[in-house]
Parts: sequence; structure tokens; C-alpha cells
Amino acid sequence: MRLIPVIDLLAGHVVHACAGQRTHYRPIVSLLHPGSDPKELACVLRDLVGNANLYVADLDSIAGRGTHAGSISQLVADGGRVHLDPGIRQAEEIPSWLALGVTRVILGTESLKGPEVLGQAVASAGPSRLAIGLDLRGSRPILAAGSESAWGQVGHSPLELLRLAAGVGIPMAVVVELESVGTGGGLAGWAVPLARQCRDQFPELELWIGGGLAGEEELPALAEAGIAGVLVATALHQRKLSQGSLNCWSGR
Repeated sequence: MRLIPVIDLLAGHVVHACAGQRTHYRPIVSLLHPGSDPKELACVLRDLVGNANLYVADLDSIAGRGTHAGSISQLVADGGRVHLDPGIRQAEEIPSWLALGVTRVILGTESLKGPEVLGQAVASAGPSRLAIGLDLRGSRPILAAGSESAWGQVGHSPLELLRLAAGVGIPMAVVVELESVGTGGGLAGWAVPLARQCRDQFPELELWIGGGLAGEEELPALAEAGIAGVLVATALHQRKLSQGSLNCWSGR
């Protein structure tokens, strides 16, 4: 298991995501670095956790009001392995993002027009550079407005959505509980049971989780459950993780 720093981009800044209330997001205030410049913070975060992986959410692109393609290209050029959620709606949007050199494009159910896009994406881009992104609110999946009927009963269950993704060949999933993002409310209570079910039913699916890591004491249980990556932002910026934990979970 490794720690994956998160960069949420909004209006040119890295912002502090809190409880999924995006209209209230403001530029990050960090103990690690003054300012909210994406390039500078990415370098600091990669050095801190000891690996090049970055989970990046382009919140403007997700909302359909422009993109941070230039900043994302710079993160890649600087050596970042960027796992990007740009708010994919249809499969034909994927190639332009892959052309930037990102490691993986996240297909977020919050944005997808429907389940058919998953299969179309695998057919057009291949599975290795794709992941499904599943945002939850109170353990309930968030789906794009108007897509609920297309997902049907599958759309009500995180486990069934992950089963669907694994079934079409997507090798990785990123699951985030938005209600606890940035709050330190803890991950293990919901993530460990979900991870154990995934491990038992479709062990080929690599699972990353996020949503308010309470502290380093949660990390061993998350690793034991089979989770491969833990998204972290606030815990890093507020220096809540010891150097020993950073070394242990660097994933070098």
C-alpha cells in the first residue's frame, strides 16, 4: 500500500476540498509550502511521500467550465505519475487527456453518461490507462444527473458498480467518501469492509480509497484489507503523519 497525494484544481489553484462542498473550496493553506501553485505543491508532495504518484481532480473540467490542461501537462513534464479525473462524460473525450501523458484517466460515475461508457472506453483506449472513479455521499454512489435510469439498480451499490467495472476489464478503482473529505473523519469504518468484499469477489481490481484519513493509526488496517492506495491531502498539509509512517507507506 502507498500514500497518494491529492491535488484538487480550481481556478488555477490547488484548493482545500472539504466535505464535497465545492462552492466553498478555497486555495489550500499548507504547513508544507506557502501558496497554492500546482507545480510547486506537486513537487513538495512527491518528495514528502517518496513516490511520483499524484491523484489530480480538475474540478473546473468536471463542472464543464474549462480545464487545467496546461497545469496537468506541467505536472507530467516534472515527473509526476498523474492519475486524473477530468470529468469524463463520453469515451471520445479520453484520448485528448491521455495525449498529455497522464498515467491514468479516471472515469468518474459522477460525470459518466451511463454504464456503456465503461465498455466503450476500454475498447477505444485499452484498460491499462483507465480506472473507475466512485464518489460516495453517505455510502451512496453519486451519479451524473439524468443518468440514474441508465445505471439501474447497479447504480445504488458501490460493490455492484465496482463489479461492473471489473467485468469490462477496468483494472483499478478509486473510491472516495465525499462527506468526510478534508475532515479527518476516518476511512477504516467503511473502506475496510468494502475492500474485503472486493478482495474476495474480484481480487484483480486494484483499489484506492480516500475521504478524510483520521491519522496514521488507520493505515495498517487499510493495508491488511488489501487496499493498494490511500488518497491523502489534509493529513499531509497539516503534518499529521510522522516521518516513520511516510517512509513505511511510501511505496518506493
